[in-house]
Amino acid sequence: MTTVEGYWLLRRESRVDDAIYTVGARYDVRFGAWTIDGDVARQFGRFGGIDQRSGMLHFGGTFTAALPATPTFGAAFNLGHGDGATRTTACITPSTTCTR
Repeated sequence: MTTVEGYWLLRRESRVDDAIYTVGARYDVRFGAWTIDGDVARQFGRFGGIDQRSGMLHFGGTFTAALPATPTFGAAFNLGHGDGATRTTACITPSTTCTR
């Protein structure tokens, strides 16, 4: 089964000259014991009268083993940029530790 969704979000607060737009899409693909998911988004607008530009990318996957207690193993890669900086994280589950 495959799911693809697009979205457009607006957060506006006129008293502080704030209007931030987010445009993005996400997908989820499931086949057998595997699940693959991703998300990409771009953000732009003004916050406190200052132009804002940022973006993000997520790609991840999990495998659910057909064993007693049905353990699930997964990994993910995340990339974000904005404010002149780029940040990445990589996560492997079931651990809660992410590396930058």
